[in-house]
Amino acid sequence: MLEGTRIIQIYMKAEGPADPRFGDEIDDDAANDYAYDGWLPLALSPADEDGRRHATIIGDPWLTTPPGAEAPPEPGPAPVRITAAECSAELRERARLGLRYFTEETPDELGRPYDRDRIAEDLSPSLRNALTALDTDRPTRVALGDPEVRHVKITIAELSRVRETRAGADPPELEDACHDVVSDFIEAHHRQLVDYIEDRTRKARARLRDLLRAALRLGAFDD
Repeated sequence: MLEGTRIIQIYMKAEGPADPRFGDEIDDDAANDYAYDGWLPLALSPADEDGRRHATIIGDPWLTTPPGAEAPPEPGPAPVRITAAECSAELRERARLGLRYFTEETPDELGRPYDRDRIAEDLSPSLRNALTALDTDRPTRVALGDPEVRHVKITIAELSRVRETRAGADPPELEDACHDVVSDFIEAHHRQLVDYIEDRTRKARARLRDLLRAALRLGAFDD
């Protein structure tokens, strides 16, 4: 966390329009109207005549680009006027990637206010899941691209119906019937299956890219 910044809590209106606010903007008599959204390391401007503030210093690299900025902010002076709404959008992106560290309890400022080990702990399972999704889908994607493929997973319900209609059939006959159902399913839905698995792969790769970018920008695995 950059020197000169501190942990700033962001809140959302509990009912009605979201109306993001820095904790420093909320009067004591309005505290019950707002719900905790998360925190970020920031330095804020003095309140204006409406009691509103904006971030003047950013304490860690961001993943989102605030309106008017050319790129996600780096630690240091804010490149544009950054309001609580922009901070809330950044929190949503961190939450999407599984970074609960910024959206759960606020760290103790007197203890260790910026814990990269906790960031790594949050990102690690998401990275594993994204890699597992790619690894799991790859054989299916390869198989569906092969015009000679004759086997993909089919629902238990489909095969159960075959067994019900062929009750009492000899095992070879039942096996042939199940094979026919699978073959017919592939022939009828091959394009949909290919599109489905390719879409899953694109999404898994995009999520993996986002997770790796977040890990690099936030220094999750730095020594």
